[in-house]
Amino acid sequence: MGKTTGFLEYQRKTEEYLPVDQRTTNYKEFTKPLAETELKEQGARCMNCGIPFCHSGCPLGNLIPDFNDAVYEGKWDKASEILHSTNNFPEFTGRLCPAPCEEACVLGINEDPVSIENIETSLDAIIANKHVIDSLNLIALTTNKKLFGKSSFALNEFTLQRTETSSMITVQTYINGLHLNSYWADGLIVATATGSTGYSLSCGGPVIYPGANNFVITPVAPHNLNVRPMVVPDNVEIKLTVEGRSKRFLTTLDSRNKTIDSSFELTLKKADFQAKLVRLSSSNFVNAIREKLLWGEDLRN
Repeated sequence: MGKTTGFLEYQRKTEEYLPVDQRTTNYKEFTKPLAETELKEQGARCMNCGIPFCHSGCPLGNLIPDFNDAVYEGKWDKASEILHSTNNFPEFTGRLCPAPCEEACVLGINEDPVSIENIETSLDAIIANKHVIDSLNLIALTTNKKLFGKSSFALNEFTLQRTETSSMITVQTYINGLHLNSYWADGLIVATATGSTGYSLSCGGPVIYPGANNFVITPVAPHNLNVRPMVVPDNVEIKLTVEGRSKRFLTTLDSRNKTIDSSFELTLKKADFQAKLVRLSSSNFVNAIREKLLWGEDLRN
């Protein structure tokens, strides 16, 4: 159930309460639901404990490990079906029940128990269509030699980096056939709007708003100070070749990596399909980026 090592990797997280001055102005929900990624992490904390005492702890006998696993896998419809098989009104029980299932959770012996109640109430939000489907663009990679096979796509970024040596590499970069630059650096990142807040951001790249239909080309530790990240429309074709003192170079598509040599020609463009991700309506990019980057937290502001 869940992720085998999830309970070691993720800490328990529950819904936060809205400030009192906001709660007293209406009769709406006074908690902020967890984001989709946070829900998956909480579902991943459910252990394969052999005897799930949460079953007996739940007055309804909900199949808790089963729907936790479905949540971890992102199979929201399946999680909903499992929950409704024993509980006709999760929208009530998730809010009114004191959650004895969490008291019975085996993980609670030594650590904080799985946040079962929050998962149940958040599932209700998805069931009630309180969610948005985000359509995210991907990078498609084509090469003159076999490399990543049929899985040559990346949601976040493509990178080309040095390996086996501390010397910099030279990445010849072309946009729609026009020579843009010879990047002399430790590597080069081509990121989507989704990936602009990851590796590219840590290398000085800009934050791109979702849906902006752009790529960002970001050098990794460039030799020249005047070589800066560049934002380009995602309908262009980016062609790369690489050379250096080493004969081997590392290329990645998100978390997957392969080693290439200087004979490879790499072409990047927008994939002809999009990734569909579920997001709770209460969660949005503006709030997330402000909170994650601690904007406005400086008391001098």
